[in-house]
Order: sequence, then C-alpha cells, then structure tokens
Amino acid sequence: MAVFTSVTAEQLSAFLSSYDIGALISHEGIEEGVSNTNYFLTTDKGRYILTLFEPRRVRPEDVAFFMDYTIHLEQNGVPCPKTLPRKDRSTRATLNDRPAAIFSLLDGANGNVDMLDANLCEQAGALLAQMHIAAQSFKKSAANNFGMKRWQDWLTMMAGDMNAIAPGLYKFAADEYDWIASHWVSDLPSGAIHADFFPD
Repeated sequence: MAVFTSVTAEQLSAFLSSYDIGALISHEGIEEGVSNTNYFLTTDKGRYILTLFEPRRVRPEDVAFFMDYTIHLEQNGVPCPKTLPRKDRSTRATLNDRPAAIFSLLDGANGNVDMLDANLCEQAGALLAQMHIAAQSFKKSAANNFGMKRWQDWLTMMAGDMNAIAPGLYKFAADEYDWIASHWVSDLPSGAIHADFFPD
C-alpha cells in the first residue's frame, strides 16, 4: 500500500486551484510502491500523478534536489514524467503537511521479474546510460542518505532480530558489511544517478 497520507476531494480541489490543469473530477490512490503517497488525478483537462513525499523515506530538505534533477533530465531529452508548474511557475508545493508535486502521466504498466530478458535489460541499460550522460551537466549534488552509514544503522537497528528470518543471518550480514567497509573504494567518479531502479 503506497497511500500513507489521505487526501480528500475538497483538499485536492483547493490544492489544484494553484495549478492550471483544470478542475478535479476524481482521484484514486495508487497502491504500488513503498515510499511515497501517489494518486491518479483526473481533471477536466487530463490525467496526472500527484506525489506526496513522505518524511519516513524522504527528508523535506532533499525534495528540491530530487525535483531539480528530474527537471534537468526532462530538459535533456530523457523520457520521464514532466514536472508540472504551478500558476506562479514554481514546481514544489505542500499538501497535508507533505512536500507535494504533480507530474504528467506516462502510459505503461508495472512489470515483474518474469518479464526480464536480454532485450529488456539492454533497453534498461541504454536508458540508464542516457540518464547518466544527461546528468553530467547537472551541477547540484547531495549526500547519499542510503549509503554505508545507513547500512550500519540498519544492522544496529535490526541486530539479532534478523536471526528470526534465518539462523545466523545477523552474523552473515555484519561480516559482509565489515568486508565491504574495509574494501570500499573512495576515489570513484561521482554524480547524480537513479538509485531506486527495480524490475517493475
């Protein structure tokens, strides 16, 4: 379930008044996903996606970076949803105490691991390469909040509870973490990437 924050039709109609995408006809929560709240929006001008960035996964101060990165990709030919501006030309807003934005709706459907084949992997790799090339001219940077520090935090938080999944899992994970930490390469090139890429 990926609707963590409820939005009423009245709240959404008021929110949409700051956009030029028409009057609300209906909205429906999108159950796929795990991080943010997403809704399909239907107005008298078209269909869109509303995203509310949830604080348990996204720090509010990082939203501007994510949005600017997405807009940069759009402007450099990467096929991705368009970030829709508000009437005042800004792209970020707040709804129900959450950073929020509206995006164009791309046609398509969720996939699954069973669909993977060499051709699909090649297409995915080509698109990621296109994103990386486009991102070379993106001048902003942000810390990776899901890097090794976060891994250590997860290990500490889960600790022995991991053994309920499989006996010895905590020791295995801790040993793997220690090996990775001791062999970490620190002089690799860096830049903005899509670090949330799944088979679906």
